[in-house]
Amino acid sequence: MLRSVIVLVAVCAATGPLLAGNGTLLFNQAYKLEETDPSGAVEIYHSAIQAGLTTELHRAARWRLFFIFKDQENFPEALRESEYLPASARTQLVEYIRERYSPSKTAFESYLSGIRLIISSDSEKRNQGAVQLEKIYSTSDRLFQKRILLDMSEHGSAERALNLIRSSGKDTASVLRECDLLIYLGRLYEAEQSISKLLANQKDDFSTEEKMRLVYLLGRARRDSGPDVEMFRISEKYATGEEKMRMRALAAYALLRHDYPVQARALMKDNSSSDPDVQLLDLVLRAEIDRDPQALRTLQGKKESLKSTVRKKKDAYLAQRALRLIAGVEH
Repeated sequence: MLRSVIVLVAVCAATGPLLAGNGTLLFNQAYKLEETDPSGAVEIYHSAIQAGLTTELHRAARWRLFFIFKDQENFPEALRESEYLPASARTQLVEYIRERYSPSKTAFESYLSGIRLIISSDSEKRNQGAVQLEKIYSTSDRLFQKRILLDMSEHGSAERALNLIRSSGKDTASVLRECDLLIYLGRLYEAEQSISKLLANQKDDFSTEEKMRLVYLLGRARRDSGPDVEMFRISEKYATGEEKMRMRALAAYALLRHDYPVQARALMKDNSSSDPDVQLLDLVLRAEIDRDPQALRTLQGKKESLKSTVRKKKDAYLAQRALRLIAGVEH
């Protein structure tokens, strides 16, 4: 309900006769861009604020920034934006994080203080924030640990985040977590080297699940050199049940990302997965390659949820591709 009110205020304010400056034009541009490129919209909203907005439109821009950051789980930036807004914004954010990650009260208070500090312009405060997050890392569960690692990595403390993982041990699970973060950071060569070293040192002392994870991460690490379909297909052999189809879907997705849609469709011909991401890939390929009208209608019915996915995910390639297919029919 609150989102609807903010959007209504924004639209009404933007169409007012008194608002004809560059700030208003930039606001309108950012608002239109939100559906397809939220990160781009953030930059333009900031430019609009710097260019000058009326009180109402300035508040609307701050709300839009808050919602984008919250949806993308960029909690440090969302927390900063909440300081320009009524107390209800911070309350909403705090409740969302608590419900999503369920940290202890002490850890949660340290987390909120830490993420606020790590985006400070003062280097000493950034260091204090990283220290606070490091202190609660070891006592947090895996899900909250991942959140801490991502927050640190995205805000200037990537090496410290990697060191947190390394300090927890050199077992297979720790190395796999390190590789996962390296891939997230785009440091693909380092991730591939770590996996290769692990394979060389431990030979065949891996569980079936670890083997699947290793080959899967190796496929992701090699993505820049082309669609490493073989790695995902090998990983599929170690997987069982739903995970087996997911590995095949990842191979198809790699082909699609590298402009081999026909080959991707061939891999997905016998899809029986109930996984939403796998189903979306199947629908996109059926609509695009098979020209399946039912698949296209199904995608049209998912239009609003696809827009929401684009807002929330940094890499929403599949949802964006689906929206382009829908737009091609509707225009």
